[in-house]
Amino acid sequence: MGCAENTDHTASTKKGSESPEQQELNLTVTHSFVTDTNEHYRGLEIHDKVAVIGGSQGNILVYDFKLDSLRIFFTAEGIHIRDIDKISDGSHTALGITQPAQILFRDMPSDSFIVVFEGKDSLMFLDGIDFWENEYGIAFGDPIDGYPLVLFRELYDKTWSRVKEVDFPKEASNYAGFAASGTSIKCLPNGVAIIGLGNETAKVLRTPDYGMTWDLIDVPFHKEPNGTGIYSMAFKDSLNGVAVGGHWQNVTCDSSKIYTTDGGLSWHLSEGVQEYRSCVTYYKDDVYISTGTTGTDISYDGGKSWQLLDTIGYNAIAFQKDGTGIAVGSYGRITLLELK
Repeated sequence: MGCAENTDHTASTKKGSESPEQQELNLTVTHSFVTDTNEHYRGLEIHDKVAVIGGSQGNILVYDFKLDSLRIFFTAEGIHIRDIDKISDGSHTALGITQPAQILFRDMPSDSFIVVFEGKDSLMFLDGIDFWENEYGIAFGDPIDGYPLVLFRELYDKTWSRVKEVDFPKEASNYAGFAASGTSIKCLPNGVAIIGLGNETAKVLRTPDYGMTWDLIDVPFHKEPNGTGIYSMAFKDSLNGVAVGGHWQNVTCDSSKIYTTDGGLSWHLSEGVQEYRSCVTYYKDDVYISTGTTGTDISYDGGKSWQLLDTIGYNAIAFQKDGTGIAVGSYGRITLLELK
């Protein structure tokens, strides 16, 4: 796996307007791995004391928190993996973004992935994938053939079919997605799914009924002439969630964080740090962590306000309930973290 280095980096943040019982959290880097410096990691999923990581050269890695071990689990030759997702039955999917766009599937207890969807059009670009608890799945990509690209997986069916053009608002074809961490799509209970989009400003594409109908919803991002949008979303429950993004080339001048308290029907601009962020994750209580090019931020109040937690940024980040976590970045960087 290349070289590894121990670090002793600790950052802290003062509390904002969070409840009195919420303690100040420190972020500590406990260990850093450097694998192949030609590989860029963006796909990340944590569950059951295991992190699954996807890279630009098709490598799918597993880090076991109990064993403190990192290994290559599978290699999908030539596939740029941007998203890894665990399905409720214990299986996994991996998303290859382009040329060809692919969805790979690993059934339990297999140790390999198989291709279950491959885009026939060389222009197809996939951005993210997610699943409901009943194992229905949904994936999306940039518009193609003049309307949004949304793929739907039926229950217990490993094949994917495209949602019809007639089911989308016409204006939705003007907006594309972002695959910076594969987390700009989120499935919520009772058939709700939310997709973050962008162009000169951000939008949310939302379905209340497992993809049968869709609405395009405004969000309070500022307009950017060269494009801005939502790169990542995380939810505490069916109503309360956060979206982050901005403009990756204009990192310090964006409105980049918003929150919802009604399941994505309406959105509000957050206070505090407003810089480009490629990933946001829910930790516990009302605490969210976001990360991107210029640093890592924390919100104690459900995304209403944000403070800089650390000047080190990553492509994707995730935590377990005990505060241990992992962040991944470019040039082979995988970092173990702890919130305490």
